Amino acid sequence: MSPNGPAAGSPLPPEHQALAAEYALGLLSPDEAERAAARAAGNPAFAAEVERWRRHFSGFDRTSPLATLPPDLWSRIEAKLDDTPAVTAEPSLETSRAAELRERGRLPFSSAEAAADSRRRLFGWLWNSLAFWRIGGLAAVAAAIAVAVGLNGQLQQARSAPVLVAILQTPDNQTAAVVNAFADGRTELVPLTTFTVPAGKVLEVWTLWDRQVGPRSVGLLQAMSSSRLKLDNLPLGANQLFEITLEPAGGSPIGRPTGPVLAIGRAAQRI
Repeated sequence: MSPNGPAAGSPLPPEHQALAAEYALGLLSPDEAERAAARAAGNPAFAAEVERWRRHFSGFDRTSPLATLPPDLWSRIEAKLDDTPAVTAEPSLETSRAAELRERGRLPFSSAEAAADSRRRLFGWLWNSLAFWRIGGLAAVAAAIAVAVGLNGQLQQARSAPVLVAILQTPDNQTAAVVNAFADGRTELVPLTTFTVPAGKVLEVWTLWDRQVGPRSVGLLQAMSSSRLKLDNLPLGANQLFEITLEPAGGSPIGRPTGPVLAIGRAAQRI
């Protein structure tokens, strides 16, 4: 895939291209969005870049009005509850049997006392039963093993699941790659498409968490491939920006993106 999106050939520097994309997607904070709007009002090139990104990201429009519940919904629910007939509990088998025995003169005490007496007899038998304790001990051991195996499986699953995910989109609204960040500090790039890399060029992966600090390079690729990104000593959190640019062989000579933005996206916490 050749880099033929809004960023290709843009007169704006890559950081301003990324800002225009974030503004078009509605990813900026209120203060940042206000500053971006002011920039668009006074900079026709920046305004045109924002409009191009909006056209390409039109499928992500989230401005649909929220559905509202009918105002009488709760009153209708209460009416339904009031109309529900009460359920009369049937006498238990134990109570019915106790009443029958009492009528025959074979049960000189109440059903509650009879039930308590039965429980005492059962508890006494279990307390003095060696077989019961053997079975109970084996059941406890089996339950402990099952819990340990289950917890270990959940722990392994938690370790293998990413805690942050960034979906990188091309300017023409195609998913190019996914960045997965794990709890143990690993961060990997998983490609979902390919880019045509001309001779003497490389793909460079960048991350940006603070505009005052600026973007940092976290990987160089000769072609799109699964790769581990180098974020060992860099911050990592939700809303952090990741992007891929086309740079000279060996990477950007100035430590900042110089080529067109091929794909861009923000990290989000895994649900």
